[in-house]
Amino acid sequence: MGMMGKRHVGNRFDCVVVKLGGAAITRKGELETLDHEVLGAVVEHIRLVKEDQGGKLRLVVVHGAGSFGHFQAKEYGVQGGSLDDERTIRGFAETRVSVTKLNHAVVSALTEAGIPAV
Repeated sequence: MGMMGKRHVGNRFDCVVVKLGGAAITRKGELETLDHEVLGAVVEHIRLVKEDQGGKLRLVVVHGAGSFGHFQAKEYGVQGGSLDDERTIRGFAETRVSVTKLNHAVVSALTEAGIPAV
């Protein structure tokens, strides 16, 4: 988990960006497979940090794709495909649907832990 402060105030940050690596929170070799144990541990760490900061710490949590999206992107060749190609456009759509599933899982885990997330 990387952290980068937007504005540093004394020993605190006004806003912290936390990136959850896709390969860390998913099983990258298995299509659309979340690592629930790792995600749960990360969410608990985030909850404890927020609690330690009196709930005043503002977080921006972002995540990679891991096993969500990469299979579709590869299958449809979106990395160099043309927007004039129907197959590439279909690939973008399939990739988006897959990554949205992961985003839903991350937002749900944060929300269930009492961390407002969108």
